[in-house]
Amino acid sequence: MTRRILPLLALVVWLPDASAQVLDGYHDYEALTSRLNQIVQANPQAARLQSIGKTLQNRDIWVLELGTGSDRSERPALLVAANLEGNQLAGTELVLEAAGTLLADADLLARRTFYLVPRANPDGAQKAFAAVRTGSRTNTSAYDDDNDARTDEDGPEDLNGDGLITVMRVADPNGAYTADADEPRLMKKADATKGESGTHSLYIEGTDNDGDGYYNEDPAGGVDINRNFQHEYPYYQADAGIHMVSERESRALMDFIVAHRNIAAILTY
Repeated sequence: MTRRILPLLALVVWLPDASAQVLDGYHDYEALTSRLNQIVQANPQAARLQSIGKTLQNRDIWVLELGTGSDRSERPALLVAANLEGNQLAGTELVLEAAGTLLADADLLARRTFYLVPRANPDGAQKAFAAVRTGSRTNTSAYDDDNDARTDEDGPEDLNGDGLITVMRVADPNGAYTADADEPRLMKKADATKGESGTHSLYIEGTDNDGDGYYNEDPAGGVDINRNFQHEYPYYQADAGIHMVSERESRALMDFIVAHRNIAAILTY
């Protein structure tokens, strides 16, 4: 069944509403919502769109149901979920293309049901469209990363104004890194066995906002949705959440799965 999903169609050119963004081929939340509604409007007999939950920033977690006939909830179904980690935008685009492939197969839609979740972490994904891109994969739940009873008080800053959070090097005779001999813009770990000694320390771009001697140790957000489910839950590890399925996004997915007992397999991007 999954082999029928893999072939991808050519990208469809379309015009989103004025508030939406399609950057480098990736849809922001508004553009994605618009695209999903277009799919439903173009395929009223085979496609239905529903929200299975709201994020902290009030974005819908969309599920696109594909299938024809009145017995869709009784037929074997495939759940496809993508973009659980906020910075993995490519998964959303794969799901949109898979939807086009499936909608072109009327026979398959009459025999099977497909539940497509193109963006399981809408708040996290929207960070990729911000003026400053941090590369964060988490949602926007406040979290005390450094156990100081404060949340999100020391995150990165775009000090050089290039729109990206990168790495900065600071001269430090006790540092672990030294400049690469062939490309001095690159840093490498000093190898004491070769007589090398460190000359710099590396930090994520930003300042020590809370004055505790550490840089960017408590950034904004939150929880990596991909690490918040029950299977092999990484207890007490960073980004995993305060407990299993603690987040709105993971809870929405789990509630949907439990309510749809016809789901026979799950594919994630």
